[in-house]
Amino acid sequence: MSARSPRLLAGRTLFETGLPRSVAAWSACAAATLVLVTTMLVLTDGEGWHRAAVACFALAAPLLIWIDVVEHRLPDLLVLPLLLVLVVHTCLAGVVMHEPGRIGAAALGAVLVAVLFAVLFLVSPASLGLGDVKLAPSVGLLLGWHGWHVVVLGVLAILVLGCVHGLVEALRARRLRGVDIAFGPAMILAPLVMCALVTGV
Repeated sequence: MSARSPRLLAGRTLFETGLPRSVAAWSACAAATLVLVTTMLVLTDGEGWHRAAVACFALAAPLLIWIDVVEHRLPDLLVLPLLLVLVVHTCLAGVVMHEPGRIGAAALGAVLVAVLFAVLFLVSPASLGLGDVKLAPSVGLLLGWHGWHVVVLGVLAILVLGCVHGLVEALRARRLRGVDIAFGPAMILAPLVMCALVTGV
C-alpha cells in the first residue's frame, strides 16, 4: 500500500477520518461483518476452539478493509488490540484442545510473516505501510496454526491478491505508476480463505 502524506494524517485519529460517514455506509459495513463472521464460523466448523480466533479476525475485517481502501492506512487502535485478542484465543485454543504444539506453530508463523513484511517494507516503503507490517503478526498467527505449509500458501495468496488488486487499480487509472493501492484487503481476505479451505480439506 502507498502511505499518504504524513501532513494529511497528522493529528487525525480513527474517529476523525476513515470511518464510514453515513448510516447507509455503516449499515453496509455492519451487514458485511455479520455475513463474514457467520460464514467463517460455518466454514471453520472443524477448527474447534480456534474458530474464536478466526471469528475475531473476521469481525475486524470489514472495518479494516473500509479504512484501508478509503485512507490507505490500518490504524493501531484496531490492529494492535486485534493482535492481542488473537494471541489470547490462540493460546486458549491450544490449551483447551490439548495441542500446545500448535501454539508454537502459530507463534512461529506470526514471527515469519512479520519479518517478511518488515523486510518488504524496508525494501519498498512505497508499496507497503507500517500498518501492513503491524497487521502481519495477526495474519501469521492464523496461518501458522495450520502449519508452515499453510503459511507459505497464505503468503503467496496475499501476494497474488495484492497483485490482482494492483492491476485492477492500474487499469482503472489507466497508468502503471503513481497508483495508490491498499494492500490490507489482500492481507485480510487471504488468511480467512486459507482457514476455510484448510478446515474443509
